[in-house]
Amino acid sequence: MSLEEADVYTRTAYGRQQSQQQSLISHIKASLVVIVIGLLLLCGGVLALLWNEGRAVQTAKSLDETLRILVELPTIEAAYEDFDDRLVYLTAPITTVQPLQDKNYNISIWAAKLKRTVEMYQWVEQESSIGSYSGDQTHTEMTYSYSQEWREDLVDSRHFDSSHVHANPAQMIISSTLYRAPVVQVGNFFLSDTMIENIMPFKVISTIAPPAGSDGKLHNGYLYYAANPSKPQVGDTRVQFQYAGLTKMSEFGSQDTVSIMARQMKNSFGPYQTTAGDALELLYMGKLSPAEIVRKEHAANQFTLWLLRGAGWLVLFVGFTCMTSFITKLTAWLPLVGTLVSLGVASMNLTLSGTVALIVMALGWLWYRPLAALFMIGVAVMPTIITHMQRQRPHSHTN
Repeated sequence: MSLEEADVYTRTAYGRQQSQQQSLISHIKASLVVIVIGLLLLCGGVLALLWNEGRAVQTAKSLDETLRILVELPTIEAAYEDFDDRLVYLTAPITTVQPLQDKNYNISIWAAKLKRTVEMYQWVEQESSIGSYSGDQTHTEMTYSYSQEWREDLVDSRHFDSSHVHANPAQMIISSTLYRAPVVQVGNFFLSDTMIENIMPFKVISTIAPPAGSDGKLHNGYLYYAANPSKPQVGDTRVQFQYAGLTKMSEFGSQDTVSIMARQMKNSFGPYQTTAGDALELLYMGKLSPAEIVRKEHAANQFTLWLLRGAGWLVLFVGFTCMTSFITKLTAWLPLVGTLVSLGVASMNLTLSGTVALIVMALGWLWYRPLAALFMIGVAVMPTIITHMQRQRPHSHTN
């Protein structure tokens, strides 16, 4: 059997089906559990949506506040006490006191961060199951499929269903690591750990020299330990180096500039607490004005707002689906009726989850943006109004 033919395995398990009375009791218990889960999801979804709207309003107010109280530092060469504990702005190149090094690969670079990524080509197992009934027996088919992937983490193949065929090495030849400059400065100011974390993005170092005596091959920005980098085998390893935040002009490019908006703490920076409630400690790559930083933060706030709104709506939809699942189960044995009922229930759940989500979102904006809140409430109740009007039409024709 070839390797490709052996990459999918199916295992079948047999069991005795419960009696009709036992089966009914089990279904009732399962339905009650699902309904309780649905209620919990509804509560969680509503609370999450309320929190998200409040968070977005607070962040928007905090950002609007910054431009009124912000102070631009006159110099980065000295820290004036007059600006301590105030929200300050500056833009300047970043510097470090020494280069970052990886002695294993003889790499040295003036940067804020240097990352070594090590990946191994390994077997990965996916598992799926299908259940069926035949008479008084249950059949469960377990299918295990295997693929080969580059993975940074070590995949333990000892627990695979066919570990004798799909075996991964027990360890890697070298591990991934992140080097970070202990001190990063702008002029005579020291960046906080949070700011250093925000120095992005990472860029690939395309020229890597393999260690002396190794058989590494450079290919597409990776150093491969493989017989053929284009056709890797399980156990082959590749290494890549990336950097972020150049602190000196070099063969990798120009020195990077950052724009900062944060609380001055003597000759360092920290989070500034706004009256609205947010703690601001912002760093952006490049030379940006305060207005540009605020615009970017507003855009990020809107993106997070809609992302969490979608997640909240999905939680509500799943909650309503759990609560109405017993309806579809009652009609599942009727082919056509069951399908129609399932479609109707799904449509109802979509309407309910959408309506509840819009109302909850509107409540969060009533004080900050009342017109937007009233518009969302109007959209939320529109399906109910239209349905009520359609029901009233036959009566008006009769009269």
